[in-house]
Order: sequence, then structure tokens, then C-alpha cells
Amino acid sequence: MRRTALRGPLASHADPPHRAHEEGVAAVAASDPTLSEFSAEWKKYQDQLIQVIEPLTSEQLELRAAPNLRSIRDIATHMVGARGRWLHRFLQLGDASYDEIMTWDRPNMPARTGTELASGLRRTWELLQSALPTWGEAELAQMIEETYHGETESASRRWVIWHLIEHDLHHGGELSFSLGMHGLPAPDL
Repeated sequence: MRRTALRGPLASHADPPHRAHEEGVAAVAASDPTLSEFSAEWKKYQDQLIQVIEPLTSEQLELRAAPNLRSIRDIATHMVGARGRWLHRFLQLGDASYDEIMTWDRPNMPARTGTELASGLRRTWELLQSALPTWGEAELAQMIEETYHGETESASRRWVIWHLIEHDLHHGGELSFSLGMHGLPAPDL
């Protein structure tokens, strides 16, 4: 299956230094002020997600909005795994240490703690932020193809960035709702 840039394919480490993020945003700003603004605001959202996920107990991570919906842990694990797949497998960013992170939300994987989930969010964020300043207009527009399980997918880096934003917002909303309905702190947006 061939996809356009408007449709998408694919359905434990230290926190990156703040200065590195600022330098990354500054480098992105030099080439694309809109992308820079999105990146800076997305970082604030990311930080709020980490702040509410990291301290959760195992019991709190198992809470759900309804019995037939994903748990807080499942939602956060899916966010990390999906980021890992898009960034590492599709965009070919990072080294072999990302092989595992992109499978976190797959069947039979260990349940992650709040600290591990926060680390996964940080780590995938750092991977994206290290790449953004290296991409100019041509690299952002470049179509990338991947064949996975016999299907060929195609998307631009720009589309992947958009998809990661919409994915984080969608599942971050699920997290906020689930946390709030159980009286737990949720991202303050």
C-alpha cells in the first residue's frame, strides 16, 4: 500500500539536558520558525505528561476510564512504542538500543513502571529533538518508504512529525481523562 504525505503508515535513560533542547529549538528556528514554535510547545506538553506519569504506582497505572478501555499504563506504553517505531524503524533514527523501546506496547512485553514510562517518553523525545535541527526544507519534504510485513508505506518527515503530534495529543487526552476521573493529577493544559 502506498500512502501520501497526508495519510500515515503504521497504525531507562537520563533526561536530556535542557540546554540541548534550547539549542535544538534555536537551530530549528533558524530554518523554520513554525516548526520551532510547535517543538517548543510540544516540549511543554511532553513535560506535563512526564510529570503526571512518573510518580504513578503500579495500581494507579492499571486504572482505566472503563473496563473495556486501555489502562493508563497501556496508553502511555503505546505512546512510547509508537514514537519508537516512527522514529527508529521508519525514520531510521537512533541506534540499536531503540529496538526494544519500539516494541514496548506489543503483546507479552513487561509492564513498565511510571519511571520507565517517563524515561521512554524522554528518550524518544530526545531522539526527535536531536534530528529536527539537522533537517532543512528538502529533508522535511523528502518521502521515505518502508516495507513492513509485506506492505510498503510512504510518508514525508514533515508528515511523521505531524502524526507524532496528533498521536501524542490524542492519547495524552485519554491519559488526562483517565487520570482526572480517578482524582489523580492530569496535565494542566
